[in-house]
Amino acid sequence: MATHLKAELWRQIESLLKAGIIRESHTFYSSPVLFAPKKDGKLRLCIDYRRLNQQTERDPFSTPVVADLIASTRGARMFSKLDLQKGFHQLRLQDCNQEKTAFSTPFGLFEWVTCPFGLANTPG
Repeated sequence: MATHLKAELWRQIESLLKAGIIRESHTFYSSPVLFAPKKDGKLRLCIDYRRLNQQTERDPFSTPVVADLIASTRGARMFSKLDLQKGFHQLRLQDCNQEKTAFSTPFGLFEWVTCPFGLANTPG
């Protein structure tokens, strides 16, 4: 990994550690990390969970249709504001599943305490 990418990786990992979203891990599971460029030139941390998702038994529940969700709010007078950027990370993983989300970096092995993006069967 290039030096400037390592610096960015550490910055993002440090931020996730401080927020309590990830923690150090000592499991035998591991998925690789990579970066995807955003339109604004910043880098998005991505973890390749394809191998884990291949082994995961799929839930029979489908993702809700956005039009149905909007229609269900018809007649409502009050709405709450949800932090969509961090909202997903407010869903805690079961302790028995946290080790399966481990990812390997040059700085060590880390695992998610809350739901990461890219896992099969995470809430729609």
